[in-house]
Amino acid sequence: MKIHKIKVLTLSVKNYLFLSLIYLALIGLGFIVTTVMKTEFVLRELIILLTGAFIISIISSIVFFRGLKKEDNKGAMHTLSAVGLKFLLFLALLGIFALIFKELSWHFLVAYFIAYIAFTIYLLVTFVNILKKKHQNTSDEKRN
Repeated sequence: MKIHKIKVLTLSVKNYLFLSLIYLALIGLGFIVTTVMKTEFVLRELIILLTGAFIISIISSIVFFRGLKKEDNKGAMHTLSAVGLKFLLFLALLGIFALIFKELSWHFLVAYFIAYIAFTIYLLVTFVNILKKKHQNTSDEKRN
């Protein structure tokens, strides 16, 4: 049981480090694009957007990793909840930006969808890989 907890802990730390790298890479890319193209989209708004997306991704990862510790049925429910929660929180983020800034430019929408796609792809690939490993480990334990 302790070995399983250690594996989950190292997986979650690794996940948060990769999320941080994605976050920093998107901020760097955003800085380059906003300075080179001289867009209306302000870097401050981009950092707020990416910080919100980063926090949302961390929240959905926490829900997912809590589900890894549960039984199979509850773990699957946590996985689905993590994906659904991420989607709803991203919609709420878009709504908050619409209320605060009143007018959303196409630059913002492009940045929003890039952030959404980048974090979603990473989270889904991570979830699928971890669930595959967990399924293989339980299959091997049943055989032995």
